[in-house]
Amino acid sequence: MKHGGIETFLMSMLRTCDRQRFDMDILCTRSAKGPYTERARQLGADVTECPMSYDQVRFVYKLYKLLRRRRYDCLNSHLSDLGGGALLAALLAGIPYRVASYHQMRPDMGFIKNLYLWIMRRLVLRTATSITTSSPAVSRSYFGTTTAKGRIQAISYGVDTQFFAEKPKEPVKLSQLGFSPNNVIVGHLGTYRRQKNHQALVKIAALTVKQVPEARFLLCGRPVATSREPGATLYERIGRQIEQLGLSKFVVRVPGFDDVRQFYQAIDVFVLPSREEGMPVSIIEAQAAGKPVVASRIEGIVIATAPEMRDNLFDVDDVESFARCLVQLLKNKDRMKAQGLAGQAYVRENLDIKAAVRKYQELYLPQDKLND
Repeated sequence: MKHGGIETFLMSMLRTCDRQRFDMDILCTRSAKGPYTERARQLGADVTECPMSYDQVRFVYKLYKLLRRRRYDCLNSHLSDLGGGALLAALLAGIPYRVASYHQMRPDMGFIKNLYLWIMRRLVLRTATSITTSSPAVSRSYFGTTTAKGRIQAISYGVDTQFFAEKPKEPVKLSQLGFSPNNVIVGHLGTYRRQKNHQALVKIAALTVKQVPEARFLLCGRPVATSREPGATLYERIGRQIEQLGLSKFVVRVPGFDDVRQFYQAIDVFVLPSREEGMPVSIIEAQAAGKPVVASRIEGIVIATAPEMRDNLFDVDDVESFARCLVQLLKNKDRMKAQGLAGQAYVRENLDIKAAVRKYQELYLPQDKLND
């Protein structure tokens, strides 16, 4: 389990859910290796690999056998449309509660793959007892005005606000990242996908360091291949863009941290110039850690951002306005601190993981058993 929005959300659920009523295991359709795996096991979860391949029949059969053996009461798929096979396996295994969760906006994958995903979505609608999305925008993206809306509810992401407010056990040293105590650090957390808009981020960095020479940018994320953009290709292209703009000494890129709080502890401001987002966990985490944010003005981000910082949101690719706001913020430490505290209070009141966990638990068991 590597760092990612869904993985962080699941870790928060593990720390927060009622362990006297619920045992929670994690089935990975890719490699189970990663910094979260051992931590999840320490929290009592069994982390198991059940690789998904293009052979859906074989995947469904293998998962069916695993589910029959373990006799779960509920299966919650976090695979969006691709969860159709997992939910079918759960139905065949006699699992009574089957939840399909959609976290990101629907991607355009080209005609053939879009058709395949449409078929899988029909399977989700037939096999899921409940469907959740991370925001109303994600609901519209996948389901529009479908007659299944009675089973669909938007449950905002939440984070363990107390966990992110605490300092990591082993704080990262700025010198390890090539920074000095005089630097102000701007952080971005996200895998190298088109939606994260790293090209605009590098342009913003170039404009910012002209006005604030002591500014440094910490980009945390790993290459992820997609059908339209091999991950290494995008990662390498961003590297070339950094070099061409003369930003090599201003921008540091790392794949991740053992404890994601080390990233938030190291930065002063969090930025997220994404093209699209469902409900970005990273922007909630950043505020929970007391960091001000500057980001794109898109629905999922607006909902996740404290009202005091919504003037820090800009149209996608409006790099000039984005950089101007960032420069003003970096030059005003009192404003940075005030916004950080406002964001922390906002997520504590509105986006704490406890509210999301409570709503998910209501889908995992009937109300009468929850009240026992």
